[in-house]
Amino acid sequence: MLLLVSKHRSKSHIAQDLEAFFGAENSVKFTEWLWEELAPYDKTLKSSKKGNRVEVHTLDFSDNNFADAGIVEIAEKVSEKKFFGLKVLNLSKTNVQAYGISKLAHHKDNEIETLYLNNNNLCEDAAPEIALLIKGWRKSLRKLYLQNNKIEQGCKSIGDEIRVADDELTVLDLSNNNIG
Repeated sequence: MLLLVSKHRSKSHIAQDLEAFFGAENSVKFTEWLWEELAPYDKTLKSSKKGNRVEVHTLDFSDNNFADAGIVEIAEKVSEKKFFGLKVLNLSKTNVQAYGISKLAHHKDNEIETLYLNNNNLCEDAAPEIALLIKGWRKSLRKLYLQNNKIEQGCKSIGDEIRVADDELTVLDLSNNNIG
């Protein structure tokens, strides 16, 4: 199953559309609907279930202004293993910053192989959190996309973490970060 929530829409606009489609159930927020209400609609969405978990390969939240608060919710749901088989998490253009990345980094026990954090205006202060994420997700993370941010000299701490460990990371895209 591929879940797309994109097209430069805010969280509230998406929630309104989903509530209109599924019926207004006490003003359900989008993220609550996604993880708490997705299972009953598995026939419609053609997803597989294991208990209360839903099989989801890719979650694409790109082009949404979730900021750190929304990313923290996503990180919590990923750590609660509300779904299985999650391999790709796209958080491009979600306005995530260092705090949100630190929360993602603490949820180490996951299966995510590809993480998109590009186009978030991440600054040097996010680099230590990104290094922690790489270290914590070492068992699963293979591709990390960080292009078009403002990490600049912070890339050194990311590089240091990669050099220290025998990583399985095969793609690290740091293009257009004003390095050097």
